[in-house]
Amino acid sequence: ENCRRKKNKPHDNIVKLTAFIPSELYHEKKNNMQWLVCLGLSFIKSILSLIFHVLQVFHDSITTFFTNQRQRHPKTPKNKKKVVVIGGSFAGLSAIHKLNHYSDELEVTLVDCRDWFEYIPGILRAFVDASYASNIVRKRSTTTTTESFVQGIAKQIERNNIIVSPTIGYNGNIHGSRRRTKAKENGSDGNEPETITLPYDYLVVATGSKHKHPTITPSIGSTTAENYKDRLRAFENEEQRIRSAKSIIILGGGPVGVELAAEISCHFPSKAVTIIQRSDRLLPSFPNETGIYVEQWFRQRNVCVLLNTTLSSHNERQCITTSGDVYTADVVYVCFGMKPNSDFMVANMNKTTAATNDDTSNNSDNDITQKNSIVDPNGFILVKDTFEIKENCTEEKNIDGTVTSANSIFVVGDVASHSSNEMKQAYYAEAHGHVVAKNILAMARASSSTTNKNNFFLESYPEIFTHDKSNEMPLVYTVSLGRYDGSLGFNGFVLNGPIASLLKWIIEYTKVMQMEGKAVGEYIWWIGDTVTLWMSRNILPPPSSTYQTKN
Repeated sequence: ENCRRKKNKPHDNIVKLTAFIPSELYHEKKNNMQWLVCLGLSFIKSILSLIFHVLQVFHDSITTFFTNQRQRHPKTPKNKKKVVVIGGSFAGLSAIHKLNHYSDELEVTLVDCRDWFEYIPGILRAFVDASYASNIVRKRSTTTTTESFVQGIAKQIERNNIIVSPTIGYNGNIHGSRRRTKAKENGSDGNEPETITLPYDYLVVATGSKHKHPTITPSIGSTTAENYKDRLRAFENEEQRIRSAKSIIILGGGPVGVELAAEISCHFPSKAVTIIQRSDRLLPSFPNETGIYVEQWFRQRNVCVLLNTTLSSHNERQCITTSGDVYTADVVYVCFGMKPNSDFMVANMNKTTAATNDDTSNNSDNDITQKNSIVDPNGFILVKDTFEIKENCTEEKNIDGTVTSANSIFVVGDVASHSSNEMKQAYYAEAHGHVVAKNILAMARASSSTTNKNNFFLESYPEIFTHDKSNEMPLVYTVSLGRYDGSLGFNGFVLNGPIASLLKWIIEYTKVMQMEGKAVGEYIWWIGDTVTLWMSRNILPPPSSTYQTKN
């Protein structure tokens, strides 16, 4: 009842000094120390961004010099194996960047319906400040290096070929690719879109997942999922939507709901924000210290937090609980639930080996369709520890650890269902890409060998990182509470406050550099990942898997 009475009450104790300081500093800061902390963090961020930029410019200059020297003595091209990666977010780009180090052995092609990449954990700030999107959204041309890029939607998987429907014109610059057009039939006007056939020796499916709210993760095929400018315009629309609203309801108290509510509360403190959460605390997947700190942070800012509240229905303006309570607002954001982008796999994918062995199959020679054989009940694609499709793999391990006869199709990232049952996070998705890149390289080299063509060693996840000590990847997370507050966790250690927000900014800034293929970002994250895994194995081991599986 107290929450309901306060829902539309303005925050009278907030003083906005817009004439004297940047807008991001004046929200809910009430004493001199907090002001100094915010200004200090802003100064540190500016200095660090300058240092990162100078280092990158220096590295580019050195690299350009040595590249020019190498071009005078070009290598003889090899018969390269073809790798096609579907999806260019964390998992896909992680695999691509590692495979590109072996461009003399592998020919890599990225297929993605988007001409942009974004740092997904940072997009919620762009909901309240659309200009921030320029910091985390990049055109695809700046995130690729040596691989080819086809902007389109994967439609069908055949044996050694993938059929792609291009969303923009395709110039046919990929070796072995060819166009397909559908002929007129049954009265058709013959205007069916043409498709592209891309050959592959190894296929990596990294299509990720989609959120219920289209701006958080646009669905495949939507205009905001294809065009860079439309993606930025979507953030502008969300900012205007929030600005014009007086009351906002956030459904879900996980990381997405918490960060969105915090951004709204900081940028627009006069708006009535309500969070409705089904469990007994916020952020149930993370340690208690984080959930308690976040809940106290919201209550200090008069954000209404309703726990142990289950919904029976909801729409864009209201939600109804199972107890019959009705909550209305100008805007309702659904911040729970995700669905894997696996529909095209379910519709068009079959057991590769089964198709070769089943002579009585009614399928065509090339079509390898068998529905519902490769996904779990939630639609995530089942994979082995090597990230090969689980039901599609016929490998046999030899006594010496080598593998005979394995599958050429891998699935990584959010769309994959791995036995670790870990949370869907960028950190884990990138680790998946690392494993798959090593396995593809091993398979490619073995197939090119004259003596060990059928024997090779495939890395398993997470043993490749944990070294069999716990078989659990570290629990690493950061939760933003506006620009200058947050919570950071590493296994059992939790750090709350401004330092956590600074560390998240460093993570975001350098991660964008890494995904662009910039060397400074790659070096920083090579060091960061190495130190993180070493600490997890030797100093601060992962907590019980309860945190990773509870939600």
